[in-house]
Amino acid sequence: MPQNERQWAGIDRPDLNLPMNPTEYLEEAALAALIRHPSSVRTWPGMSSGISETAIPDAERSDLIAYLST
Repeated sequence: MPQNERQWAGIDRPDLNLPMNPTEYLEEAALAALIRHPSSVRTWPGMSSGISETAIPDAERSDLIAYLST
């Protein structure tokens, strides 16, 4: 849904795939920060908290980033 349509629908948050996927413009360290602590990279109202190391250990987070980047 384009930005203007999301605003019309009352959705006040970014679409992380538009205009491009974060894996296309963020380096691995920034992607890791986005996963663990999203507010360290960007903020928006009603933003969810990050994914804890208990849920996704650092090694698995690196694997996830590699997978998303392919």
